[in-house]
Amino acid sequence: MLDEAKVKKAEYLKKWREENSDSIKEHAKKWREKNKNYTKEYDKKYRENIKENITYIIRIGSEYYFGHTSQGLSKRKTQHFADIKRGQANKRMMELFHNLGEEAFKNLFDMTIIGKYKNKAEAEAQEAYLLSIYVGKPGCINIRK
Repeated sequence: MLDEAKVKKAEYLKKWREENSDSIKEHAKKWREKNKNYTKEYDKKYRENIKENITYIIRIGSEYYFGHTSQGLSKRKTQHFADIKRGQANKRMMELFHNLGEEAFKNLFDMTIIGKYKNKAEAEAQEAYLLSIYVGKPGCINIRK
């Protein structure tokens, strides 16, 4: 059973919200206007970090790389840079990083979602399909798995 004090508090809060709904809405509107840039940036980061099964393409100048992940796109991008710095990334990607320099490499590095899938197997299958078409063609820096 619910505690009697909790029930009274809930009833009081419901009544207070009803009586003050206009001022609550006005306060929320002012807060959103004041924090517009913050909320836009937060929403963008939140959407990028939602776990989902995706395939993506990375473009670095005229070269490109296909991949899939079930973590957020920005997390995967961070992981790519960490792998490159540790020497555990795609060989050609590491060569580009060292030849161009970190700043130029980061400016050229463009990571874009190709597709979103219900599960990891579908994302892996799409990546495999793309690799079957593009590996070995000019510009593709993936190697066969």
